[in-house]
Amino acid sequence: EAVLYLDDSGPNRRVFGLASGFWRWAARKGEGEETYRRLWSGVTGWLFADETSVAREPRPTKWVFRRKEPVTWIVPGDSTIVNLRLSKNDSLLIDTVMIGGTSPSSGMLPPGLYHYRFGGVSGELIGEGRFDVEMISGEMIPPPEEPEGPESKAFTVANDERSEHPVRTYPWPYLVVITLLCIEWIIRRRTGLR
Repeated sequence: EAVLYLDDSGPNRRVFGLASGFWRWAARKGEGEETYRRLWSGVTGWLFADETSVAREPRPTKWVFRRKEPVTWIVPGDSTIVNLRLSKNDSLLIDTVMIGGTSPSSGMLPPGLYHYRFGGVSGELIGEGRFDVEMISGEMIPPPEEPEGPESKAFTVANDERSEHPVRTYPWPYLVVITLLCIEWIIRRRTGLR
């Protein structure tokens, strides 16, 4: 079942929460806390994403990348040279130069939390931040099941003794209860009990 409904059909993007108790995820240490942080990081990134606007400073194209997806960058400007320093757990992974006005890629990175710093040629800080590479990959999600046709459903009900419908969906239990209440009322009236 869906936990959130993301709507971008109108002029503004909207998010509707279809569940409650998200704060419990944040209260758990470990995987629950990480899931909570990634969920709201992704939702916030989607809300603020605007393909028409140009970034003021160099940054990743997304804040959360899928596993085995190349990390791409937005480097605004006209052929300005910027230095990218990418680190994970305080260890430097990538130290490279990028040219402004392009969308270069750092290739695929292993899952985790990454910090980046963009600096100019003279060493001044242009921009910094962080992004995530998800641990969960798309191939781990089970494929949707196809619904069965009506003829196979009828065959299953005929072979199975128990019906899949609960008793509350049938009208006869309600009619039996109402009939019993009416009979009790008639008996009480005839015996003088009111």
